[in-house]
Amino acid sequence: KAFRQLVWSQDAKSFLKCHILAFEHFNGVPEIVCLDNLKAGVIKSSVDNDMLNRSYKELAEYYGFMISPCLPRTPEHKGGVENDIKYNKSNFWAQIREKQKTYLKLTLKEAQEDLDKWDKEVANVRKIRVMRRSPEEIFTFEEKDALKSLPNDRFEPTDWFQCIVRKEWWIIHESSYYSVPYNLIGKTVQVRATTDF
Repeated sequence: KAFRQLVWSQDAKSFLKCHILAFEHFNGVPEIVCLDNLKAGVIKSSVDNDMLNRSYKELAEYYGFMISPCLPRTPEHKGGVENDIKYNKSNFWAQIREKQKTYLKLTLKEAQEDLDKWDKEVANVRKIRVMRRSPEEIFTFEEKDALKSLPNDRFEPTDWFQCIVRKEWWIIHESSYYSVPYNLIGKTVQVRATTDF
């Protein structure tokens, strides 16, 4: 069973938001999250060392899941996901292209509504050839009980930035000024900012 969300960006903010929405969609958190090596999750990956995005690491700690990045250049580690993308392209996106021929412009919200409907009526009830069951059946009878409970409160996504402290004792972040201790003048500081959901 998949969670599918249309977004305009693959930035860290969207990446975190999609995780939160997915956990809420499934009403639980998996023990391990395997992810491709995109910068929003893994800054640099190698066989023996992973540098994780700091905000993503905070998300994992909050929800209590282990991050398991795929090894570089090993597509077999994410075969199921790759197959799902092919399925989406050949099935759902074909419908969207047809719809766009009759509409001048399809908004992201309208496309998401179509995706949710397709997901419920087509993707989740189709029989997977090898397993002879639908994703909905597999999730309901096998996977659902393996999920950990959601925390009481939703995680508040954050971004991390580096800023140089100016001689006026402040830093600038997103056109706003913030004062900092004077002994940090001229130094680079780490700034943690919450983001809108």
